Amino acid sequence: MSPYTASWSPAAGSSLPPVLSVVPEPFQAGAIVGTPTTVGTYRVIVTITDSETPARHIRALYSIIVYPGPTPLAATEYPIPTSNSGADDITAGPDGNVWFTESPAGKVAKVTTNGVFSEYVIPQRSGITSNTVIDIHTGPNNNLWFINGVTGGANVDQIVPASGAITQSNLGTSHNFRGLAFGRDGNVWLTDAQSSARIDVLTLGGVITHQYQVNSSPVTLGHIVVGSDGNLWFVDVDDNSIGKITTAGVITEYPVPTASSGLSTILTLGPDGNVWFAENGANKVGKITTAGVITEFSLPGNSGPLGLSAGPDGNVWFTENNASQIGRITPAGSIKEFTIPTAGSGPVGIAPGPDGDLWFTESNANKVATFKP
Repeated sequence: MSPYTASWSPAAGSSLPPVLSVVPEPFQAGAIVGTPTTVGTYRVIVTITDSETPARHIRALYSIIVYPGPTPLAATEYPIPTSNSGADDITAGPDGNVWFTESPAGKVAKVTTNGVFSEYVIPQRSGITSNTVIDIHTGPNNNLWFINGVTGGANVDQIVPASGAITQSNLGTSHNFRGLAFGRDGNVWLTDAQSSARIDVLTLGGVITHQYQVNSSPVTLGHIVVGSDGNLWFVDVDDNSIGKITTAGVITEYPVPTASSGLSTILTLGPDGNVWFAENGANKVGKITTAGVITEFSLPGNSGPLGLSAGPDGNVWFTENNASQIGRITPAGSIKEFTIPTAGSGPVGIAPGPDGDLWFTESNANKVATFKP
């Protein structure tokens, strides 16, 4: 006879979860196994009994929470022509197409809403050791602006949607830009982490007029967005903080409550006027008010939230890089998840398209996909 046996029973006012069972013996006695099928919270009492005479018992009360499973996402996926393109950031273009970066491939690409691709190779500068292309946005001149060449010095380049003509800036090799945003003051605001973490201000004519230090040592800064208050908000990954800078250069940082949260470099302005961000390591999505109050929302499992965007439906949508899912969170914090058709797709960036649908990149699957929110 095994030294231990196990049994379970429902606690008062509860029931046993359907399909699940407790292992009676021998080596995993007391382990609860099975694939749950019915959503709910179940309170059970597990009893472990030894083989002594008289028998001795140990009882423990457990709460088993079965969450709703993800819903299949009705997405249309389009394979990217360049293999292993490393599709990353994505945005709607002024020409009615969707534009995205192919970071390792050193390209910027567009896809029509019918899935027809055009790809543009970004010329490599002398002294730049990598054409790492990231963070693409439509500028006030209706060109697509993006960051090119993190390794060895980054610059800010533009591409004309109609012709594909590329204009390259010449800001030298002393920058490590990670994000750009167009401020309400008419300038381009850039996160820069080359020698010391700072925020740079670039005119539309290509001249850096101000540099505001965030940290005296190099740290990983992420994307930057214009908040509903007109200030610029950015991710300070290494300091586990969300930062704010006024157009006068006054910087305030707000620590994320969860320590070592593994902040994603991506953030977005939500439809509720708050700035939303992802905690990839802590498996949470968070928001920060213009007053600096942070609220965090836990996600089921180990989903790995990464990219975020405000949706046309008034919710915030985000990619789950580990789980290959798309998540939706209401401003109040209600979460629903959707499974991407391609397993292991590794979604990264997400943004509304010019057609009113949401579009996202699948870095592992080398695809761009779209769905109706």
